[in-house]
Amino acid sequence: AMATTSWMDPTTRKGRLFDKAYIEGMARNIHRMPQSEVNKARWEGFDFITKIGTGLDMHKPALCCAHVLFNRFYARNGFHAAVPAGWSSEEWKQYLPSVCEARLSWKLVAVACLFLAGKIEDNPKKIADVARQFHQVDPRAVFDGLDLELNESLSRALREVILAYERMVLQDTKFDMIVEAPVAYNQVIHYIKFIGRYSMGAPEVLAVLKSKPPAFSSAAAAVKLEDASAAADS
Repeated sequence: AMATTSWMDPTTRKGRLFDKAYIEGMARNIHRMPQSEVNKARWEGFDFITKIGTGLDMHKPALCCAHVLFNRFYARNGFHAAVPAGWSSEEWKQYLPSVCEARLSWKLVAVACLFLAGKIEDNPKKIADVARQFHQVDPRAVFDGLDLELNESLSRALREVILAYERMVLQDTKFDMIVEAPVAYNQVIHYIKFIGRYSMGAPEVLAVLKSKPPAFSSAAAAVKLEDASAAADS
C-alpha cells in the first residue's frame, strides 16, 4: 500500500524529508521547547496511537504509518501550536465542529493520523469503531473534558471531529501519503506461516504449489500464496 512508483522520486522526497540543519534546530525553532520535552510529547503521541490501534486490532505497518504521519505533522507545526500552520485562530475555530475546543489537540491529530494510516495501509477501520476506541482510551479528550457516556449523538459528533482533523492533516501534508518503511512486513509474516504449513503438508499450501503456472513464477502467484495463508489464518 505504501509502495508506489513515485516514492523514490527526488522531487517528492525533497518535500517530504528534512535536512540535517532543520532537524537539529527543530526543538528551538519549530517546537519552541527543550528537546527532552519534544521527545516526551512525541512518545506520548506514539503511545496513544498504539493503544487505540491495538484496541482496533490494526496491523503493525498501519501503526508505524500513523506514527510517521503524526511525527511529520508536528515536525512542521511544532508541539506548541494552538492552531495548524497557515490557519488563523478564527479560521480554525470556524472550521471545527462546535463540540470541539478551539485549541489544536494532539490527541485528535493522533487519532486522525491512525484513521488515515489504516486506509493508506489497506487496513481500514470504520470511523464509528475508531471513535468508540478513542473514547474508551481517553473519554475526556473531547466534550470539554467531561467523562460522558458515548451515546449515538455523541458518537456522531466525535466522528465529525475526527473527520475534520483528518481533512486538516491531509491538507497540511499536501496529500502526500507516501511513507517510507519496510512495506513487505505483512507479506513476510504470511510467507513464514506458509513455509510452516508446507512443512506439515497443509492441503491449501500444496494446492498452491501444484497450480499452473508454478507458484513462485509470478507476482500473481505470490499474491495467491498470501491469500491462501491468510484464508488459513481465519
